[in-house]
Amino acid sequence: MAPTATREKTVMVSVLIVNDQSLQRLALRVLLSAESDLTVVGEAASGADAVVLCASLHPDVVLMTGRPSARSRIEAIRRIARSSVLPRALAPGAEGESPARILS
Repeated sequence: MAPTATREKTVMVSVLIVNDQSLQRLALRVLLSAESDLTVVGEAASGADAVVLCASLHPDVVLMTGRPSARSRIEAIRRIARSSVLPRALAPGAEGESPARILS
């Protein structure tokens, strides 16, 4: 008996990259774009830009990496979390930043 062909539904996950270094943003875009179920919908160089782009692009994931000022990153995460367009995941990439502390 021959196996039957099945269609698997691929769920696309949209990602907003936030990093203060353009070369690092490019590298992340290349790595993430290689995955068939991820699509990079935008890039931001600062926390303030991330808040604006998150409101307009509605990404599933906001990936914050690099070394923008901790205050800027924390404030951006708080503003995104309080917005009506909350992504499914916020991924702060700095050491020592507890999500509970950031969102409090």
